[in-house]
Amino acid sequence: MKVSQNSRVNRYQAVVLMAKPLQFSPGGSSKYPELKLNKFTNDERTATKKIKSHYAKIGFEKIPKSNFMICNPYLSHDVLCKIGITS
Repeated sequence: MKVSQNSRVNRYQAVVLMAKPLQFSPGGSSKYPELKLNKFTNDERTATKKIKSHYAKIGFEKIPKSNFMICNPYLSHDVLCKIGITS
């Protein structure tokens, strides 16, 4: 994803994701055996807190009373560049 600061359209974009650990998704460990998801915690509450904390480090903010998080690529531009999401 590239962010153009000269574009009016891009200025209003947001990235929204559901912070749900993969091991608790339908199919979980059996769908992605190569990821060895069974080695991660089996406590969904703990795993969700950890993944939300991880996403917060790269600029995502929690949406209250949900597992969704939102990020404005312009505000998080430097962090997202470091991990190769924007340039």
